[in-house]
Amino acid sequence: MEKSPLPTFQPLPLVTHKLGMTFGGLKAVQDINLKVGKNEIVGLIGPNGAGKTTCFNMITGVYTPSHGRIDFFGKSIGGQKPAAINRQGIARTFQNIRLFKQLSVFDNVRAAMHSQITYGLFSALIRNAAYRHQESMVAERSIKLLDMFDLKTRATEIAGSLPYGEQRKLEIVRALATSPKLLLLDEPAAGMNPQETALLTQLIRRIKNEFDLSILLIEHDMSLVMKICERIYVLDYGKEIAHGTPHEIQTNKEVIKAYLGEA
Repeated sequence: MEKSPLPTFQPLPLVTHKLGMTFGGLKAVQDINLKVGKNEIVGLIGPNGAGKTTCFNMITGVYTPSHGRIDFFGKSIGGQKPAAINRQGIARTFQNIRLFKQLSVFDNVRAAMHSQITYGLFSALIRNAAYRHQESMVAERSIKLLDMFDLKTRATEIAGSLPYGEQRKLEIVRALATSPKLLLLDEPAAGMNPQETALLTQLIRRIKNEFDLSILLIEHDMSLVMKICERIYVLDYGKEIAHGTPHEIQTNKEVIKAYLGEA
């Protein structure tokens, strides 16, 4: 009888080990150990100033960690430049929307694909076959993404003229245009009304399933977090104070204290 082959170990999309960031003498983040599994939605929550966005900035290369390690599918990426990290498969959105607001919706998505272009300056100048082929592919994929998220009819509109909720959606589409394996969403529901938030909740679930990626989410809207996150990490004053399922987090005394103060 043949033996069953041993299961092959697959490294996780994201693992941080004792990740920390110090600004001068201020310890903004201390010894954070995060794990995000394949096709998983993980929440990162905490009061304002807890260190959540600082974690995002270290993972995406905006900051070089003062100490600790960041592994992306088993490969250390700590200290690499943002563009290099993005090319490997990590994309993000920002708390404050960062679109090219004077460009069209279509050009915003097309610009996000620049890292996937391989033709050189000479090809661009003479517009040879390599240039035309790749530009055609970029245009086709941009329109396909816009169509998937009901933005195709707005392709020629100026991005800054879109309603707030549509600008948020466009920023997510731009991130997806880079073909990420891990998507970091920094307060995607900020400024949204309840109806827009409900649509965003459906959109995030759809992205996870249709694009087969993992999501790490910072959000203050607890209703959204509890509905879509499979696991949640809680930070306070730069330290992890809790980690668990939504139910475990909702009933955790340390979490309640961090948000509501002493009873």
